[in-house]
Amino acid sequence: MENGRRGVVLVVDDDGLIRETVGEILQATGVPYLLADSGETAIEALEGRRDEIGLAIIDMIMDGMNGPETFRRLRAISPDLKTILASGYPQDGEVDELLAEGASAFLGKPFNILDLSRLIDSLIGESSASSCD
Repeated sequence: MENGRRGVVLVVDDDGLIRETVGEILQATGVPYLLADSGETAIEALEGRRDEIGLAIIDMIMDGMNGPETFRRLRAISPDLKTILASGYPQDGEVDELLAEGASAFLGKPFNILDLSRLIDSLIGESSASSCD
């Protein structure tokens, strides 16, 4: 995070297995991360570590605050926050709308380590994210 680079990835998913798996992928590729089990928890994390978090991976379908609302609330706090929308469903009009509002990318589940690493590298420039085979 030298020169003000914000390299922490915030993973927002209400499914514990997916959240932990993405965390393990990030750990294996050397990318610092935080895990949030809800939109509300993600907002608290971003409010507390706004200068560190550069990217959020947000599940589209969650109990409570859903992905679109979480995206909009996080972007209200940090307008330059990079965001990846993730879903087990195909990209649809709602995703297209969020991309038009400033979401950085859509990633369909299940995704593989290489696809996730490349996408993170392209968005926050963490060289360690591209080192995974």
